Amino acid sequence: MLAGFGFENPELLLAAPLAAAPLLLYRRAARFRALLERCADVRVTRLFGVTAALKLALPLLLLLASASPYVVLTRRVEVGLGEAALLGSKPVQHVLVVDVSRSMSYALGIGTRLDAVKGMLREYLLSLSSNDTVVVATFSARVRVVCSGKPAECLPVVEGLRANESYTAVGDALAFSLSLADASYASAAILLFTDGASNYGVEPLSLASRVPPGKYTGAVISVPHNPSMLELARRLGWRYYTLDDFTASSAGELASRVQSEARYDALKARGQAFVEESFRDYTPTYALILLAVAVALAVLFEGA
Repeated sequence: MLAGFGFENPELLLAAPLAAAPLLLYRRAARFRALLERCADVRVTRLFGVTAALKLALPLLLLLASASPYVVLTRRVEVGLGEAALLGSKPVQHVLVVDVSRSMSYALGIGTRLDAVKGMLREYLLSLSSNDTVVVATFSARVRVVCSGKPAECLPVVEGLRANESYTAVGDALAFSLSLADASYASAAILLFTDGASNYGVEPLSLASRVPPGKYTGAVISVPHNPSMLELARRLGWRYYTLDDFTASSAGELASRVQSEARYDALKARGQAFVEESFRDYTPTYALILLAVAVALAVLFEGA
């Protein structure tokens, strides 16, 4: 894609009027042209006029070629996961769905399962770009949106989450998050936090089997490891992580990894995992050089 043009040595263009003067005079001054024709003592023909114009244009062509004109083009360069930081300015909607059923209050490490999730979410939100948006939803027997906005706006909401409700509708939470992703104009990354004890609503594995492969991107974070949640992630084609006694103590490191991979997967699914790179194309310079060489050869052959 053309983005602009310029000259490598623009100062040489200051001499362009001098280099172009003979050609302009020949083209516009009848008396000067007649004088040249009398001095040459030849019959003026159309071919002669073209040849003379080319001779007089040669200094201008050489000057323009020396100024090294170029065009600025842009191209898309695909970015891999290892360079995901380059995509930080691209907006992503992060759909964070958190289990707040009573089982999430069970002990894990030095706190509860929900405490481990909140610690990870805190670091996750702090690592997001200001261009990102966040939807935080909780679920038990039903799904509720508790925050929708910028990452900083959802931090205090996450801190205030409590696990004291009955039932765990993992399938309903999954269906809700997929519908949000469908409605999002931006790339959407879905994170489902649960201990996996689904006992209400839509059966999650059955729902996952009906989801078109590759349509949605996300991750299942099981608190702690649960084989059924691993299978859920496999059927969805999502990433799977575990929050346990070990990983809960390094929530910041895990959150950074999850955020980087979730962002990259979401952008790649929408064809946005690329950066635009600008470069200079010196084709105009090469064209001027070739034209100047052709004119010089024509002059030499004419004089031979």
